Amino acid sequence: MDKIAYFKLQAKNLFRDFKTQTFDEEGLTRYSPRFFKDIDDILLSYDVDEEDFKLMNAQHLIANLAGFKCWNELLHASDDALELGKLLLDKRNDGLPACMGDPLEVSWEMYLWENKLQNLSDRDKLAIFKGIYLDELADEYGLDEEEQKEVHEHYEYEDYGYDKELADYFRTLDALTDELEQL
Repeated sequence: MDKIAYFKLQAKNLFRDFKTQTFDEEGLTRYSPRFFKDIDDILLSYDVDEEDFKLMNAQHLIANLAGFKCWNELLHASDDALELGKLLLDKRNDGLPACMGDPLEVSWEMYLWENKLQNLSDRDKLAIFKGIYLDELADEYGLDEEEQKEVHEHYEYEDYGYDKELADYFRTLDALTDELEQL
């Protein structure tokens, strides 16, 4: 199945789950989802108008859950961005430690913003996501030596929990401390 077909199927599945909507005797909405067990959370988190929900709205939600602003952006994304989007969508309920309680797509966007990584290539973002969030080694993805160095630098910044400038400062401080200890 090609990547776009995967996202189309997920949108249809979300819409199918939405159509299981019923109301209990108190008038509260209930769902009997088959594909998206977290449909209540999704609809609430994205402030969905449940009275006017169509397949187009499901597509938009799937794009958002996959880290895209809209369905059109998803349709025109690179293969690496689509692979990252698929991981964001598939792993959203895995309770990944790096999320610290936030929804996965929100945690990832915050990570990129805090570390000033929004302008990296899609390939680099994918490698960093796999390394930080999935704890997979970057060299397994065919990165050349320079790309591996860049990914490892980002790991170091994450270790310190600071942006690049502050992480560089701490790295320099560590090196000076090591030199002093050797004297």
